[in-house]
Amino acid sequence: MNWKLIAAVAAGLVTAGLVYVWTQNVKNEQTAYAFMRLLPDQKRYYINDTGCGNTVNLSHPRVLQLVMDSLRYWVAAYHVDGFRFDLGVTLGREGNGYDVGSGFFDAIRQDPVLSRVKLYSEPWDVGPGGYQLGNMPPGKMNSRMKSLEPR
Repeated sequence: MNWKLIAAVAAGLVTAGLVYVWTQNVKNEQTAYAFMRLLPDQKRYYINDTGCGNTVNLSHPRVLQLVMDSLRYWVAAYHVDGFRFDLGVTLGREGNGYDVGSGFFDAIRQDPVLSRVKLYSEPWDVGPGGYQLGNMPPGKMNSRMKSLEPR
């Protein structure tokens, strides 16, 4: 992969679109337990709130750290000044469903780098209570941006 080319392209971007909410199937069960949300009473079954695959477990400290570190890296290395997240409600899912005060949203608000960048997201996913337009973190993540994108 030509990282210099990617850096040059990314330096011209205002907003990068990212997907941190689902993964493909994996065969290593220890990785699956750390990175994917599992049904609490039947840990052999994955939760699929995205409709795309296994839902990433942002409640796990190492998974949250991986996502936060990668976002900071995009800002520092490629001068990206904003992000647009697919299925933003999934980013805010905790053990009891969607939470506007989830660990991910709290970490973004408290981060000295990421709290300053533009953040947009789709305010829905296919999980229970998945439509949250107007109920995303204040001032940052509520977005109808998908309908405004060029076709």
